[in-house]
Amino acid sequence: MRRSLKTLAAATLIVPAVASAEEVRVLSIETNREGEKEFIADIEAAFEASHPGTDVIVEYMDDESFKVKLPTLLQSPNKPDLFFSFSGGLVAEQASQGVLRDITEYAESTGCAAQHSDGGKAAYSVDGKLYGLPMYASNVALWYNKRLADEAGIDPTQIKTWDDFLDQVEAAKSAGQTPIIIGAKDKWPAMFYHAMLANRIVGTEGYAKAAVGEDGGYAGDTWVETGKQLERLGALEPFQAGYLDTTYDKSQTLFGDQAGIFMLMGEWLVPSQRTVATDGKGMTNEEIGVVPFPAVTGGNGDVKATFGGMNGWLVSEGASDTAVDFLCYYVGPEAQTKAGADGFYLPVSIGAAAEVADTHNKWSADRLSESSGHTVFDQSLVPSIHAVQLDVAVDLISGATTPEDGAALMEEERQFQ
Repeated sequence: MRRSLKTLAAATLIVPAVASAEEVRVLSIETNREGEKEFIADIEAAFEASHPGTDVIVEYMDDESFKVKLPTLLQSPNKPDLFFSFSGGLVAEQASQGVLRDITEYAESTGCAAQHSDGGKAAYSVDGKLYGLPMYASNVALWYNKRLADEAGIDPTQIKTWDDFLDQVEAAKSAGQTPIIIGAKDKWPAMFYHAMLANRIVGTEGYAKAAVGEDGGYAGDTWVETGKQLERLGALEPFQAGYLDTTYDKSQTLFGDQAGIFMLMGEWLVPSQRTVATDGKGMTNEEIGVVPFPAVTGGNGDVKATFGGMNGWLVSEGASDTAVDFLCYYVGPEAQTKAGADGFYLPVSIGAAAEVADTHNKWSADRLSESSGHTVFDQSLVPSIHAVQLDVAVDLISGATTPEDGAALMEEERQFQ
């Protein structure tokens, strides 16, 4: 169902009246999604109509120029009021530099904060202070081929724990199926397993402690246990032949060609495998199932915690309340419901997934809206430690290192910082 944003002009938030004309300057990365710029222009017009005298100005910049120019812009008199953010560790760095506005009290008083999950807000918070809001995300989960799972005599919907998953992997292999497709040559698909296991075993508090060297840092017990669980998976030899030389792109083709049962990946896998499958068709939504990454018994993480991308907006120091009002409107449930219905991205404001048409996108959006915390890809670790994690993950699944040595390498890199 498509709805005009003109009907959304009467915002549901408690918004103070604008006393005088003012500009709200927004800096966005370039978007190539068909129709999205028109969607944003509608949001601007609707907000301006309900806030007479306000002029919302959106400037677009390509990704690389954005990353290079933003630090200087944030220190200049011409800084944007709102700017795009990939979230992650950079938010804390920007907060420490004093270039962000703490919107916690204002967002709570207007009802804006209540429109977003704790997990979404956590991605734009530092030490309990809210500096921005999420707009869309991606969610990594276990996708599976229903036909092959049935032929192997397994039911992935019954996977609740990591042990359940390993049992089904072993059963599938015994039945003559390739249990898992992975593009380990590019390393990051293997890292997804290590990161998701850390999500479940180490937990949010453990991540924070490791970053400052507490409890043994990245060589602590929970990080070693993360490696042990990944080692268990690798010991089953569950991957397709030649997995260490398989690129991510090739792995998508293999999944679309129905060469294996499971693939740990984001929701983008579903449409992309149709594009790259050898027959040009791949699998339909109905032929693909999905389950959340399972809990690990005894782990410190929450099974509702998610892993993937999280993109949104940060508020510059000195930005007006009107700028925050526009942000709240832009990423609020009504505008984001339309964004989801139009297929631009997976909206994360509470209830915004209601009109997402694609069944798998809706499943992912629902998981994100219920998230207790969202770990953001490579942004959860500083770049140098993440680089070590990439190597460690591949070495663990291939048996080239031990859990203890892998964890020690990550901690050694932390100590170099």
